[in-house]
Amino acid sequence: MKPGSHSARKHNGMGRKVAVFSVVLVLAGSLVAAYLWSSANNGSEGFRVFRDHYLGIMSNLDSGGTKSSLVLRLGGEYNFADLFGWEHSKLSFSQDSAGWFEDPIDILNEGKGICVQFRVLSSCR
Repeated sequence: MKPGSHSARKHNGMGRKVAVFSVVLVLAGSLVAAYLWSSANNGSEGFRVFRDHYLGIMSNLDSGGTKSSLVLRLGGEYNFADLFGWEHSKLSFSQDSAGWFEDPIDILNEGKGICVQFRVLSSCR
């Protein structure tokens, strides 16, 4: 197929359309995210509660007290592969998401959980 042929121009035009659409979609998503973030600071209570709740969880996971307590409970530091083995031997998987914990110490005390809880433990390592 020659570069100047009708099919080559048609294909090249479609690629440009997809690229332009992708850029517009990313910009629109960024504007929506910025609006939601700013509205949370200006009075959108639901989003503010959501944001503050998960920022609190992340602060707890990053705290020195939580990390040192986990090291004591786990019996040392683990890499990801070792931690998965430890979780498999000490915790049992549950499909019941009712009443699940977000604090790593509570997860260890319960001894069972759903996938998200095991991810919380592995993020504290």
